[in-house]
Amino acid sequence: MNRYKPTLMAAACCALVLALACKSGAPKVVVVDMERVLKESKTAQAAVAEVEGLSQTAQDQLSKLARDIQAAEANHSRSPSELNELKGQWMDLRQRAQDALGAKQEQAIAAVEAETRKAAEALAKEEGWDIVLRKEGDTVWCAPELDKTAAVVARMDAGRAEASKKP
Repeated sequence: MNRYKPTLMAAACCALVLALACKSGAPKVVVVDMERVLKESKTAQAAVAEVEGLSQTAQDQLSKLARDIQAAEANHSRSPSELNELKGQWMDLRQRAQDALGAKQEQAIAAVEAETRKAAEALAKEEGWDIVLRKEGDTVWCAPELDKTAAVVARMDAGRAEASKKP
């Protein structure tokens, strides 16, 4: 199925364009640059900051445990079995931290994509856009005036500001 996915996507896009072409006028197609959304929107910046904060906390815990292990080795203050146990704790902590950070990162990306989709959909209805494409997809080139990333970012940030005002 995966090897047919690009062909099916292309066929679906063609069918959509043809269906839209049947209505009055040419379809209005715009693009959104998701990389710019991630860099420019306050929603995405807040999600990145949260993930980075968790990463720093985990790194601090790992560094402290590593220093404890090094000190115990240098001072010979722990038995070999105790050192092995500490090293096992460090490895377990590292694995749990990686898993937690990976999950948090996936959640953050999904939340930003959902907000982007919501903002793009609202703007599409307001502005009469027929198709909104990701610039990163299979788009080879697009005219700069078709790039509506700034409008989507502004809508996302406006929605974030409204949400923060609610009690």
